[in-house]
Amino acid sequence: MEKFKKISSVILIIFGLLMIAGMILNRDNGTSKNSLAADLVMVVIVGLVPLLTGIFMIRSANQNKKRTTINQTEVAVLRQAQAQEGRITIAEAALSLQTSIAEAKEVLDKMQSNSIFEIALTEDGTLIYQINQSLDRVKLEKGTDLV
Repeated sequence: MEKFKKISSVILIIFGLLMIAGMILNRDNGTSKNSLAADLVMVVIVGLVPLLTGIFMIRSANQNKKRTTINQTEVAVLRQAQAQEGRITIAEAALSLQTSIAEAKEVLDKMQSNSIFEIALTEDGTLIYQINQSLDRVKLEKGTDLV
């Protein structure tokens, strides 16, 4: 489906550009039989609308792809934390995601700012991210897992 969207977007962009170019050339050659106002309306309807629609579709597809990647990353971190009694360290997240410590910390901090995790310290001073107990309780009452 994503491939179809991208192909459709490119076709719309090319169509829009060709229509705009054709109308400009037609106007420059003096072969246009319409008034300037009519040509401008046609440029907007036949050229700009498809062009802008194609651009919007490509941007939307790219944003959806980023969201899916982010969500899959967060799901992987949550699953790892659930497997470890609701706790995960930055190093464990980095290993689980096969990424750097800095990137794992960024993911965990984002999830913490979204109230998915709470930050805590163990007795030996290790910084851990613990699944938010209120979030956990709501899911447990419904009988579902977090992911």
